[in-house]
Amino acid sequence: MSSLLERSRQRDAQRLQQRTQDSAPSSPSPFIQSLPGLDIRRDLETPPPVPHALVQRPLSTMQIKRFGERLLGRIKLTEENAAELLRFCETASPEERTVLQFAHTLLVEDQILEMQEHRAQNWSMTSTQKDAAKEYTRAILLLPNTQFYSGSVEATIITAMRANKKITGLPSEDGPDAKTLKQAIGRILSQEKNIKDSTTTTDVAAQNIAVLAESALSMSTHVKPTLGLYYRLAFIRTHVRKNHSDHRFWAEVDAELEILHDAGPTEFVSAMDTNLEDDMELFGHYTKSTVKHHLGSVITSSTPAWLKKLYDLAPRIQRISTSSKTRGVKRRRIQVAEPENDGEGEGAGEGDDNADEGEVEGGGRDGNEGGGEGGMDVESL
Repeated sequence: MSSLLERSRQRDAQRLQQRTQDSAPSSPSPFIQSLPGLDIRRDLETPPPVPHALVQRPLSTMQIKRFGERLLGRIKLTEENAAELLRFCETASPEERTVLQFAHTLLVEDQILEMQEHRAQNWSMTSTQKDAAKEYTRAILLLPNTQFYSGSVEATIITAMRANKKITGLPSEDGPDAKTLKQAIGRILSQEKNIKDSTTTTDVAAQNIAVLAESALSMSTHVKPTLGLYYRLAFIRTHVRKNHSDHRFWAEVDAELEILHDAGPTEFVSAMDTNLEDDMELFGHYTKSTVKHHLGSVITSSTPAWLKKLYDLAPRIQRISTSSKTRGVKRRRIQVAEPENDGEGEGAGEGDDNADEGEVEGGGRDGNEGGGEGGMDVESL
């Protein structure tokens, strides 16, 4: 028995044959064949001759030029472009006109690129954009879940700013001004990283970590003084005491953060807790200060939307490897979940966005262990 495919092919062949037979022309009637001087097949196949008056001859060069002159009476061009149009009309060869048209297309393209480059060189931030960039930069340096302090920080700040509809006029991501914007954010980031200087050169440099945090948060009032922030500031103060050179300071901070992240969330929190204990032995316990601590997450119901967005992006910052000049090394993101706090405080990520993205969570420590005597929750680190 034939297969389905074979039977289908046979059926199609039969139908095609039937259509061919049905469409075959019938023989002309004997009456038409008997007419003298009439070949019906020839007359059906040969188109009738076109009358001479209907054949459209190509325009002469003079006619094209006159058309160009009439056109200039209806449109307004500069003297240079008007003369160029007439020269184009006077060109006798169609091939030459095609080449001239293509050359002008290329010229327009070059002029557009030149205008874009010129605009990119002259673009600069408005005062409103600059103020917003400073606010975002200060916040990301103080957020306790910032993954690294160098690398894709500028890109993270720009992404958060683009998400804020109140910040208008930013260059497009693939536009000529994108690089200029990133450079401007980089300069602001470099200036705002003087947060490390406040740990040694200010009046509160020798105070406990709560006083130091209160001073740092005066520049970013929306960030809360949580235990996670104390961990980070104590960690930075430890590196300040190691006397790194200025150009190596943040690279050394990120290098150790990378080691701690790779060790896992439990060991990360344990290391931060140990470092905070060392800091308290030198500068005093934070519970001895009059500073009011914030229990729970840095993100609350009163947190502005722009800071929530920045908080979501902070753990995604990628460190640029300093050991390779050819590529950056993408690191996995680590986040520590906040433990239950008897109803006090709120969760950091509304809708648990970070958990849905497969980040490593867990490993929170009890507030009474190590440096957490005040009953404060472990922030996402």
